[in-house]
Amino acid sequence: VQLIRDPEVGAAFKRLLWVPVSQEPDMFGLIRVLYYQLTSRKLPASAEEERDAVQELRQAAKGKRVLLVLDDCWDAKHGELLNCVDADAGSACVITTRIRNLAKGEVSCGLLSQEESLSLLLTSADLKHLIDNPPAAAMDAVECCGRLALALPIAGGMIRQMDDVWQTQL
Repeated sequence: VQLIRDPEVGAAFKRLLWVPVSQEPDMFGLIRVLYYQLTSRKLPASAEEERDAVQELRQAAKGKRVLLVLDDCWDAKHGELLNCVDADAGSACVITTRIRNLAKGEVSCGLLSQEESLSLLLTSADLKHLIDNPPAAAMDAVECCGRLALALPIAGGMIRQMDDVWQTQL
């Protein structure tokens, strides 16, 4: 998300494309979403089959400088099918995943630092004011979540729902 929101990244590309792939994606639906993000138009009705839709998507991306983010991809086949970017035009595709060696050029981000984890947890819990002096319960929550970026916002949402009792309940 930070990549897509970065002003310098936005200035470097004509379009920023983002789709949440997930474990069992609706590939045709994702192709339609990408096509719309790319062209601001619906996929032509003539693209009834998935292969036709992929061809339309790739044709629409040809010659355009775009950044494509395939978020939470679980299968290399999904990444290959959805990757419509034209590298010759200066486009790039970023795939986020928890699966090791899913694609070439992997960069492992590792765990968040304790400071980053606390910030993510407390921001997700609407408790930003505690970041500079976090309570012990927040530190415990960070460790219980294993400092995983996927788990911390969920825990933060649970803390937000617990209101004032979260520290004792935790």
